[in-house]
Amino acid sequence: MGFRALNYLHNIASRLGKPPARLAVIDRALANEGLRRKGTGRATPAPSLEEQITLLLAATTAASPLCWHGNRKEPTVKEGPNEALIWSKLPCSGKGGDVFEEVRRETLGGTLEAIVSKISRGGFERRDAMSLILNLTTDTATIQLTDSDNEYLMFSSQQNTKPVDAETTVTIKGRYFVSLTTSSNAETLPDSFQ
Repeated sequence: MGFRALNYLHNIASRLGKPPARLAVIDRALANEGLRRKGTGRATPAPSLEEQITLLLAATTAASPLCWHGNRKEPTVKEGPNEALIWSKLPCSGKGGDVFEEVRRETLGGTLEAIVSKISRGGFERRDAMSLILNLTTDTATIQLTDSDNEYLMFSSQQNTKPVDAETTVTIKGRYFVSLTTSSNAETLPDSFQ
């Protein structure tokens, strides 16, 4: 059973602990930038898996006060599409262990889609121990197993980041990605995601 478009934002908002009104603004901004399909009239189409991941990245990186390093300024809610693209296109910069090898792709967005697709097909047994950690200070992302220090994928546009005194991170647990498998489009990804 897939998300009904009517309940889409409320479902995501409750899982992320964000206000639905704020996610509605982000969703509208994504649609205006061509990252979310627009509906006709008042009808909003059910989100694809890629659209759900884009909203997740936009909501977690642009919808709360952040501590940015260097010359990057804190993004506003309406800048969510740009932030989501930056995060989605982060290249894989390192790995440890073999658990994630089968779902590893060139970018964070592609890897997240592959993980959700594998979960929807009944794979990825250790999904409950998985976490996505977005380090908003150093612009790095890590997908890791919380019960192992050796199983991870790192994503970063910079090979060497300077150490910082304080970091702002967002952690998204594996159960959130399991909930994305209820999307009607999760099962219809190309076979290359198997």
